Amino acid sequence: PGELERLFVHPRNTSVPALRGKLPLSRFGYVAVQAALGDFTLPLATTEGTNEAGLTVSLQTHTLAVYEPTNLSKPVAIGDLSVAAYLLGCCSKVDEAADALSKINVVPTPVLSLSSLTAAHFSIQDASGSSRVLEYVDGALRIYDNTEVGVLT
Repeated sequence: PGELERLFVHPRNTSVPALRGKLPLSRFGYVAVQAALGDFTLPLATTEGTNEAGLTVSLQTHTLAVYEPTNLSKPVAIGDLSVAAYLLGCCSKVDEAADALSKINVVPTPVLSLSSLTAAHFSIQDASGSSRVLEYVDGALRIYDNTEVGVLT
């Protein structure tokens, strides 16, 4: 990690903050790189990580990402910068991660009005070698099988 990032260890049964509603405590422990501004670490602004089940999540810049509008029919909403932490804590397989993300409302993180700088898509791999790219286009979650290619640029 560079000056703007720090390495953190998150044990099982820790929480990821939600913007609306409440997420279950994490099932898996994980190690993650999180954004930091000096001595201030953005709460779970996770950019990379791997969990004890072998799931890895990488947040990659995607300036054309358009997240979901507020959807009150989904009981939980999280900011885009919390997606990696949420998936690392609750999922062991890429298909499980895609399913988990489809059940919550993902919106831009309301942090310093930097939504254009934090717009991202997510590269996810599991211990079996399966790989998916999860991204938001025109306000909807899109899931791409990336197992054969395995690269996201």
